Amino acid sequence: MIIITTNGDKIYSDKKYYKKLKKYSWVVTVTGYAAARINNKVIKMHIYLFGKTEGKVNDHIDNNKLNNRESNIRKISQKENCRNNKIQKNNTTGYTGVSKVPSGKYRARIWVNYKEKHIGTYETKEKAFEARKKAEKKYW
Repeated sequence: MIIITTNGDKIYSDKKYYKKLKKYSWVVTVTGYAAARINNKVIKMHIYLFGKTEGKVNDHIDNNKLNNRESNIRKISQKENCRNNKIQKNNTTGYTGVSKVPSGKYRARIWVNYKEKHIGTYETKEKAFEARKKAEKKYW
């Protein structure tokens, strides 16, 4: 099922939720989620449909915040969800966890238990990314 907003955005959900969803006017928020005002609160569609679970978040498997199909939502820990992030728009290296430092070299880092760990500084971004991948295997 596709819901088309007044701005032309397409929001995806399962047909079985049609009656539940049609009661509200759905929009895309500035953060990219489908949401509606329900009982005077702005509620994201994936939370409205699948609820909240203590210690878990509803993760969009394909990273598309407008794909709220049941097959695309999984409940995982916040820690696991952080590992699933796509490359940020301001990333200039093309590699997660790798950034260029003023010396012209590349720094590799990783977040472990909500703390940043410096992996090392490398001559190339490829070598920094290689070190980052090794750190992922070690810490995750």
